[in-house]
Amino acid sequence: MFQLAQYRFFSPPDCFGRDLANIMPLPVQEQFAICAQLAFPDSKIPYVVTHIWNENLRRELNALPPTGPINEQEVLAACTETAGEILGLRKRAKARSQEVTVQEEETTLVPIPANVMSINKDVKTFDKTKVHMENGELTRSFNNIVATVESVLSDHHAIVKFRPLKSQTEYRVLCHSDDVFHLDFPENKQNTHKFSAAWDLWKDTAKNKKMSLRGLMKPGSKMRLNAVPLLSSASPPTTNLASVHYCSSGVLVGKNSLPHTVPVECIQLPVAEFNYPFKHHFQKIVASLDKDGKFLASKFGGELKPTTDDQPKIAKAWKKGPKGSGMVLRPEYCLSFPKNQSPAVVTAVKKPEPEKKKAEAAAAKLPNPVKTKTREMSALIQNSYGRVIKIINENYGIAVGIDPKGGSFQMLFDSFDLFLGNTSCKEMGKKLSDLIKVGDHIKYNAILIKSDKPLERDIRYLATAVVFADRKSVV
Repeated sequence: MFQLAQYRFFSPPDCFGRDLANIMPLPVQEQFAICAQLAFPDSKIPYVVTHIWNENLRRELNALPPTGPINEQEVLAACTETAGEILGLRKRAKARSQEVTVQEEETTLVPIPANVMSINKDVKTFDKTKVHMENGELTRSFNNIVATVESVLSDHHAIVKFRPLKSQTEYRVLCHSDDVFHLDFPENKQNTHKFSAAWDLWKDTAKNKKMSLRGLMKPGSKMRLNAVPLLSSASPPTTNLASVHYCSSGVLVGKNSLPHTVPVECIQLPVAEFNYPFKHHFQKIVASLDKDGKFLASKFGGELKPTTDDQPKIAKAWKKGPKGSGMVLRPEYCLSFPKNQSPAVVTAVKKPEPEKKKAEAAAAKLPNPVKTKTREMSALIQNSYGRVIKIINENYGIAVGIDPKGGSFQMLFDSFDLFLGNTSCKEMGKKLSDLIKVGDHIKYNAILIKSDKPLERDIRYLATAVVFADRKSVV
């Protein structure tokens, strides 16, 4: 048995390397090698894999086997729940010398509903007494609530408590510097912070400003945040003694900030969710807390560090926050724009073009619009293939893709969406034409953009992540 965390890459994984279905598609054609430890000697799955890698690729690269040190207890703990579900061992035993007594699951354990985030796909149930329920339903998000700082675990991690309306129970939330926004406001409570796009706001996070949460979030102080459930295993109980079942999804701190709203809306499924590496990081932290929320470095296996920049809490695509996608910028933080002019247009224009170029641009008309038949279209398309049909300018391009529900469509993508490895075209300081050309094959994620107005060109989708190659077989 193994999980994604035990897979070893020979180069930094791209955006498709976060799913074993992409890394090891069935039927498997490659040869894989493993290191394993005997964990459940009396079961049908006795071994837990600690390292697994593509042996064909290793030999091709002439690389050493990736068998570096690991925290074996952490690996065993992560696989115990999965092994129990596969083998049907979620039962209690009296003693080894006695017969195993089958007991029914406690009534407090219920299935995780749709569109609620969990640590991984193996977590199927949660304890309804540990989270806020209303009318028998799990509350899926808390927007713009006031919370109290309980403790600061490190420069990048803190625990806060909040109490929902009409509830006597307080719940713990793990906050991370990646989405803690530091904004100072004047004493007259006027909002002086306006942004042309959600992306610009993320420059003001504590992590980006290299500001420690120890100085921004004092124990006992109040602040505003969004929070969402991030459910971990309910068995064994020692994996979450502090009962931290919520994670921040935008936090506002700073001088005179309490009367103001959190700048972004909550991240929520099915449109967006936290990256898998962060979920694993979250699980490791909550497993290292005692019942009072105190961090135990010995259980964590070392110093508590933030997630790396190439594996952020929130994907860059979601930070851009177009309507209906990711973490949307609240209206009170948006700049006002002239009618019929969007923020994307304003940010793309850097300086007036020479008259000659304007004339050339006017002469280069777009092809006739491609109309599709009226049909139901998929709201979210993931890991699909397409081709580039036009490069508009240094920042924007158009591609065509296939809808799983039938028919083809056009999508818009930009230099923030196009990735070479883990780095976007924009981050490399390059133009789209420096990396990609008309006819290139792409693999992409895209979301449906609804419009009540007739479109001059039938572009219905916005890409959120794109990788490319000149041949489909190597995308």
